Amino acid sequence: PTAPSSARGRCRRLASLGAALFPYRQITPAPLEHPPRPLLNRYCDDGHMKIEMAFEIECTPDAAWNALHLPRVVAELYEPLMRMPGSDRLPERWFDGESGEVELRFAGLLPAGRQVIKIRDESHGEGPSLTRSMHDIGHATSGPLALLQGWHHRMTIRPSPKVPVHALWSERVEFHGPVAPLAWPLMRVIWQWRVRRIREMATNWR
Repeated sequence: PTAPSSARGRCRRLASLGAALFPYRQITPAPLEHPPRPLLNRYCDDGHMKIEMAFEIECTPDAAWNALHLPRVVAELYEPLMRMPGSDRLPERWFDGESGEVELRFAGLLPAGRQVIKIRDESHGEGPSLTRSMHDIGHATSGPLALLQGWHHRMTIRPSPKVPVHALWSERVEFHGPVAPLAWPLMRVIWQWRVRRIREMATNWR
């Protein structure tokens, strides 16, 4: 045989010997004892910042929908982190298409600016599948909040799939602008507080 053929033969014999001494076994990695937590998805598909939360509250969907349209109730949801001086000058109830301007202060002391609230309502389905949403598509006119653009706050009420006489409340806030990534952690803290207040207050909504 030629030299190349002899070399190929020796390689095959060495490969066979290696396979016999070190048989192949597929190794399955052991599961991690503490798998990494997924990162919070703080971006919309268009790159804007977002905050999303969904939770059940102990009141009927009708009671939650009614409370959502009462400016005095909404003002209480942020206290004491945020206060709205002069909110008593707003209408007693929000209706679809209405708007109003409020002053915001951190802890009632530090000015956060003035915000125009613009309401748009929508509903889909009926009975157990009835889904109602209030949209605040207003904007800030002064203060640090004016640095946030494209404000869209959607609050959705539907019957809880677990306890139909309770309401499932969903929140989604979108905004963008140069300072939006820096503002997101603070906004999330405010919204976590808001969720806590909604749960506390909802037991008294009728």
